Amino acid sequence: NSAGTAEPGEPPRVSNAFMASYFFAQFCGWLAIFTPIVLTIALKVNGLLPGEEKNAGLGQILAIGAFFALVAGPLWGAISDRTRLRFGKRRTWILAGSIILVSGLVVIASAESLSQVGIGWMICQTGANATQASLYAVMADAVPPSQRGRMSGILGMCVPLAMLTGTFLTQFTTGNDWAMFLVPWLPSVIALPLFCYLLPDGPARSVPPFSLPKFLSGFWVNPLAYPDFGWAFLSRFLVLMAAAFLLTYQVFFFIDRLGVAPEDVPGYIFITKLTIGILTVTLTPIAGWLADRFGRIKPFVVLPALSRTAGLLAARVADPLTIFLVAAVLVGIGQ
Repeated sequence: NSAGTAEPGEPPRVSNAFMASYFFAQFCGWLAIFTPIVLTIALKVNGLLPGEEKNAGLGQILAIGAFFALVAGPLWGAISDRTRLRFGKRRTWILAGSIILVSGLVVIASAESLSQVGIGWMICQTGANATQASLYAVMADAVPPSQRGRMSGILGMCVPLAMLTGTFLTQFTTGNDWAMFLVPWLPSVIALPLFCYLLPDGPARSVPPFSLPKFLSGFWVNPLAYPDFGWAFLSRFLVLMAAAFLLTYQVFFFIDRLGVAPEDVPGYIFITKLTIGILTVTLTPIAGWLADRFGRIKPFVVLPALSRTAGLLAARVADPLTIFLVAAVLVGIGQ
């Protein structure tokens, strides 16, 4: 369970119970914020705006939310590092962030205009990033290096499982805005307090004062001085941007292009997420083994990128639902 001893200066080894609670907390945190991203905000906007207006409206809301997330994550991390409350520098913001998040979900659920949805989503991103910044920091605070690989692998399953679970739950909550937005958050009521109870935490000690110039400088790495970093960042950015288009507008694609009724969309998205999830879990270790076997990385970057491109192009021209599912398979293989 916690066999072995830690090296001097390292955190003590954590138990399997701690690992399980860490996974549960991270999973529930992502479930609460990713379900709106993947599905329910688009359904909400679809009910508020007619025709083509909803495409621009959804893009504006998610773009503003993404900007808030970009700034809020590092800022909450800096605040957490400097929190001196006896309750704990991580516990405080894990719980407070979840409370802020649910207040934003309430605003969205009760919204009657696009601007109200946008305000609610900014609140959600602010709260979710407070929770996630502290949850991420727990890896360095409480997990010794000898267990971080295993813990990282376990946590790596949280996002795909959260998206899959969120689409599954929404099949039963569509039509009720309060249920659509609050049900995915409800497991956090159990998961986050349980994790905080098991988490060894305390007030911050010996932390330098906050410096805004130093904080802002952390967002910049000169790609000319570090070209490998620049190419890696650009490649990853473009791949994720392509995925974001599919993720953002798939609800409207099902409704407007494939003629699926809004209440049936969650079921179809669940099928596509399940397909992509199975392929990702199956093919990722195989791709890693092949890369090690042949000692080459580039083919396993280029070929999957081409597979994703083919999938996105197939989705673009898809008319029957079966073609869209084939496109999802190609995207899943590439992923």
